[in-house]
Parts: sequence; C-alpha cells; structure tokens
Amino acid sequence: MPAVELMPFHVKGPSLPELIPGQWDSLIQSSHAASSSANNVAAVLLSEPHFVQVDELISRIQGVVPCPLVGGVAQPNAWGENPWGGQRSLRGALFLGNRTYHEGAVGCFMHGPIQMDALCDQGCRPVGQAATVTSSHGGTILKLDHQTALLVVRQMFQSLSDRDRDMQIQIGLDTLGDGRNFVARNISSFNPSDQSVQVAVADVPEGSVVQLHVRDPHWARHNILKQIQRYISQLPEEVRSNPQQLGSLLYSCVTLAHEEEQMLQDALPKSAFQGAQFQGEFGPVPGGAQTNSFLHSYSSSFGLLRQAF
Repeated sequence: MPAVELMPFHVKGPSLPELIPGQWDSLIQSSHAASSSANNVAAVLLSEPHFVQVDELISRIQGVVPCPLVGGVAQPNAWGENPWGGQRSLRGALFLGNRTYHEGAVGCFMHGPIQMDALCDQGCRPVGQAATVTSSHGGTILKLDHQTALLVVRQMFQSLSDRDRDMQIQIGLDTLGDGRNFVARNISSFNPSDQSVQVAVADVPEGSVVQLHVRDPHWARHNILKQIQRYISQLPEEVRSNPQQLGSLLYSCVTLAHEEEQMLQDALPKSAFQGAQFQGEFGPVPGGAQTNSFLHSYSSSFGLLRQAF
C-alpha cells in the first residue's frame, strides 16, 4: 500500500518493543491525534505458545499506541530453532523477514494512509447469570459475590438448559468489570479443599465479572455472518464497488470449521485474502473498542485493510 511505513519488531518479554529512534514518537503522535487519514496506525502480532505474558504485552502496546491490533498464538511443534538441540521447537516458529525466532513474539506496526478494521467472532456463547470476583489469587478465583467460587459456578451450571450442559463449558472473563467484554477461557481445575476455581490465565483481578460460556458452532457461524454483512454495508461505496481495494487477514482457531473464510470470500470475491490457523487469537470483543484487543479462545479474528480516505 503506497506511503505506508512498516515497523517490524521482535520481543522476548512484555516490555514495549525497541524501534528505530523516532518511530515511537511518530506512532504515539499519530494514534493520539484527531482523525487523520494520512497518519493512521494498525498492528499485527504473532506469539509463540509459551509466551504467557502476551496479554500484558498487548495491553502495554495499546496503552501507549491505541490502535487496532490483530494476530494470534502459533501452534507448538512448528519447525523452528530448538534451544535444547534438534530441529523442532515445542515453542513454535515465528518468522520476521529472513529471521526465525522461537521465543516471545514478532509483530509489525503499520503507519500511514491505511485503515484496518478489526472484527472478532467468539465461538463461545454466554449462558446463565454473571457474578463478580470478590477474592482471587493469580489465576485462582476464591470468591464470587462473596461466596465460595465453586459453589457459585456449580449453581450457574445447574441453572443451564440440558442442551447447554451438553456443550463444552468455558469461563467468560471480563476484567473491565462492565459485563460487556467477556473473553472465553478454559477452566483448569476445581479445588474441593478451598472451593476455588482455577482459570487458564495468569491473573483474575478482583472486580472482574465472570459468566459461563458454551462452545456453540451454530451460534458462532450465524454471528460471524452477521458481522461480515454489517461490516460490508458500512464500507464506503467506492470499496464495495471495487472489493479488490480491500485486503483481509484472518487468524482462526484450529478447532473451528473455518467456514468464515468462505463467507468472507463469497461476500468480497475479488479482495486479497491471507489466513492461518492458531491456538489463540488477538482482537477486540464484538461491539467493543477497536483499540482494546484481548487474547481469545475458539475465535476468528479479522484484520480488514484498505486505503484510508
């Protein structure tokens, strides 16, 4: 895309990436300025599967440079340098230019007359009542609404319909505490001794809202189709009439049916398309702020690129 500057980076931890001198100033100034089609910012991020601080990295990047960000977590066992010897890396392979990395994350800022619209379809449907975390330690929930967490989760489960109980159960976690920004997470374990619930995250802040979610492929398929149709209806007429002006990046969970790829290609048959399968996806929650991305599970994350007008 003409006049768009690419700023690639590699990080080993959650600290902000090192860029060429002056690039951070340029990104910060553009992302905080009034709307300007000439100096927009967008980002793509790819992580290896054992980089557990990727949530913190995303939060730091968007805290400094509020911009749309999409990407995903690579699958383990991809070919890559193995620091313990051999040719295969359990961490997965990350490619940046002509370099291959086995640790941390790689990414790229895009700066200039570019518009990236981020869409994310969660494959998990919220069910039952929500509750607030009133006591926690790391990724362990001790109390919900001042009651033991396991008791409350059991009551949530018992209130579900038979159909929902037969589906795979996840914990929906909203760390913002407003009950509108749920991200599905796996339940790691239940501890009968202290009646706690362990969630597959590094930290569950007190004040977070939780709600059970179920993996529902039919619901997810219907939801992503509505999102794509709504997005296309809001595009400028020039782009709708010339879909070749639109490029699509798709980061999709390996467990999904991947019908969203065909949906997008059917709706925009001449647009450029690139996608890959991941075991964790970065993007906003549906209906949430474009500049507030999370690590999702069982989801599809789109980055739709076009020239800014």
